[in-house]
Amino acid sequence: MAHTTSFLEQRVYIDPHNFIFVDDVHETLLPPVLPLFLKSAQYGTVGVAATYRTDCSLLCLAFATLTRALVVHFSKQPNEQPNQQQQQKKKTWKMEKKEEKKKKREGKKKKKQGQQQKPTIPPRTLLQDHILCDSNIQLYGYRMDRIAVAIFLELSLRINAAVDILSVSSGSRDRRSLQAI
Repeated sequence: MAHTTSFLEQRVYIDPHNFIFVDDVHETLLPPVLPLFLKSAQYGTVGVAATYRTDCSLLCLAFATLTRALVVHFSKQPNEQPNQQQQQKKKTWKMEKKEEKKKKREGKKKKKQGQQQKPTIPPRTLLQDHILCDSNIQLYGYRMDRIAVAIFLELSLRINAAVDILSVSSGSRDRRSLQAI
């Protein structure tokens, strides 16, 4: 999936607002787009929503500020049995160790050649560090419990704090959007 940018005209509220720029990216293309989105989160308020596949697995997360939206699509992870997962983790760990040793050797060669390579941070870690767990950002969304569980179980990411809009109404047991608004 390629990175696409589009814009939306806000028509929900009566007062005029600027266009909302929407960046639609796959998680692997997140690093160059994330700084633009973070600049738009001036007041630390970010809305979040999720979409799910037919099997209820997480398809994408959408983050929004007053002027910008970021839609991040995630690849579906293959279904594995627990034993297969453990074996895969062991294989992955061994491969990572080999890769680290190889990179260290290559790094030493490059240092000798005068080239310094900047370390890369995985896109999911960027998402966690700069949006999901940033203490300066307050997330708001509907059914945040479900979103938080999906983020943790499927993406292995944590979320620092979020407000479930359906739970903000006082005195009601039901979480219905009209009661919350």
